Amino acid sequence: MFLRCNMTFNQELKYLNLAFKVFRFNHRCLRSNNIRRLHQMNHKSVKHLNSPMKVQYVSFHFSKPNLKILREKDNMEPSKKELAPRATFFQKVQKKDRQTFLQILTETFASHDKIRRGHVEFIYAALKYMDDFGVPGDLEVYKKILDVFPKGKMIPKNLIQAEFYHFSRHQDCAVYVLDKMEYSGICPDKEMGEIIKASFGTSSHVYKKYGRMMYWMPKLKNINPYQLPDPLPEDPRELARLALKKMCVDIRTKIEDFNAEDLEDSADKTWIVSAQAPTQRKLIEEHPEEKALYVEGPSLVWLRRVSMSYYVLCGDPKIYPVVEEDEDDVSDLPLYMFGDPKPKSLTLTPKSVHEQEDATIMAMCCTGTSSKDSVLSWIRFLRKSNPKLDSIPVLFKIRTSPSSLVALNTNKENMEQNEENISESSDSKS
Repeated sequence: MFLRCNMTFNQELKYLNLAFKVFRFNHRCLRSNNIRRLHQMNHKSVKHLNSPMKVQYVSFHFSKPNLKILREKDNMEPSKKELAPRATFFQKVQKKDRQTFLQILTETFASHDKIRRGHVEFIYAALKYMDDFGVPGDLEVYKKILDVFPKGKMIPKNLIQAEFYHFSRHQDCAVYVLDKMEYSGICPDKEMGEIIKASFGTSSHVYKKYGRMMYWMPKLKNINPYQLPDPLPEDPRELARLALKKMCVDIRTKIEDFNAEDLEDSADKTWIVSAQAPTQRKLIEEHPEEKALYVEGPSLVWLRRVSMSYYVLCGDPKIYPVVEEDEDDVSDLPLYMFGDPKPKSLTLTPKSVHEQEDATIMAMCCTGTSSKDSVLSWIRFLRKSNPKLDSIPVLFKIRTSPSSLVALNTNKENMEQNEENISESSDSKS
């Protein structure tokens, strides 16, 4: 294999070192079935040799026996070529539930291949089919997924391996699993840390990611002031109450349930959940009769992955005078306790939280069908607790339901919302 003529000792040593590296690399490529990388390495190695060495190198590595082996490996069937089982485990299962998913992770995959070849592809396939099995937010399932990684083999032995991303493809896969947990709001525990430590060690990037999650996620877990139950209730009425409670900033807001069946003239027999505060009832009493109120909607509010449509009864915004006073000016202090006139800032009535810059919110509601008739029934129910609505005209601004916009999102025709104004006087409502 080697030419000793016209070669110095350093050249021969260099060639021996290169041949040894190429032999080890080719051996790994043949075992891992990566024929493309084998060809690339062989062609790169030829460029570093002079003409006599190149002839002998090519005659050895591209000889007929070696080329025959490569052709046999290239012509292997896909079922044999793909050593790692992937999506077939999850596609062939008829009963898709949590127990079956855990059985595939713990028993089926381990019994198919004891040395767990292709475990990275298997983990990506498991993450892909989590929603089909109904386990997208289960911490125990994520533990079993990370437990698929082999133990002890990928732990860095020194500082260089730790800093240069030892087993980078496997660490990327594990970090992807932790990222999906973080996006889903699932906080890891100490048992998951032990699984990561046994697979990648404490000096790996995966364990550093786990440490950051263990530090920040318990701190930010309860930072949301509008906590929702986990899991969310399936009853749409309960979801409507949670949505209205989330949007109403006044703690005195009263949430009431109505049934359109109680009204004789209602065409849509559905449920109605209404939210109104005592301050909003007072605003309706102070509202002038010649100005109309508006019913706008439907709009969307999200409860995690569930959306609810709601309607708002609102009026024109009130304009308050802007009083500009210099609080640091002490040249003329008013002594109103001794008869001097009070400053304007003390005589003006402060606006409530329901009086926004664009509108004054009078009430909010969610209905079972989000139809025009159900909203009209809601206004009729409000008239019982707000008698002033009998003499105030109400204009309906009803748009198309936004549920189709969320589902289709790319259809430009659904983005055009047709606004329909239906004006009714108080006599026609009755």
